[in-house]
Order: sequence, then structure tokens, then C-alpha cells
Amino acid sequence: MLPRIEWPALVTIASELGFTTLPSTKPEGAGLDEKTKKDLHTLLLETQVTEGKLCCANCGHEYKIHQGIANFLLPSHLGEFLGRSFFLMVDRCFEKSTNPFVVV
Repeated sequence: MLPRIEWPALVTIASELGFTTLPSTKPEGAGLDEKTKKDLHTLLLETQVTEGKLCCANCGHEYKIHQGIANFLLPSHLGEFLGRSFFLMVDRCFEKSTNPFVVV
């Protein structure tokens, strides 16, 4: 599983959630000590954001999280106003960044 993790994005999210003990570079092979294994287990498998918001790092739009579910729907007045252009903007956000959301 470790080779599939995008390490810089994980470190960014981890620091925003208060996990500051992860190394800044991805450990290779035997470089993964027990403390790092425990921290990764806690971060990846035991951490849940139940209330809060996700903020797009590229466009700044905020998506609320309520009871662990992020609401990616727009209010009706914004959906009518933005229409298709919003979805093009979201596509551009994902193209520019490998980690488009920031937990706030």
C-alpha cells in the first residue's frame, strides 16, 4: 500500500489534522519504523472527519462535511447561476493539483 500513497499530499493533510510526526519524505523499504507504522495506521484507518469543511486549494470553494459526509452539491441559486461553468472549474481544480482539498 505504501508505494501507492502520494506522500507529499499525505503529509500536508496529516499536518492539517495535527499529525506532525510523519517524515517529510516517503520511507523506503526497511526505513519504516514502528512509530511511523502506528502513525500511518491511525491516520489512514482510524481518523474520520465528522464535522467541518473541505476547502478547494485552487478556487477556494468550501464544501461542508456533516456527519462524516462531504456535500459536493451546490445550492440551487449557485447551480442555476454557474451551471456548466462550475463543473469546468472543478475539472480545472483537479487538473492543477494532486491534492485539491484542504480540511478546515
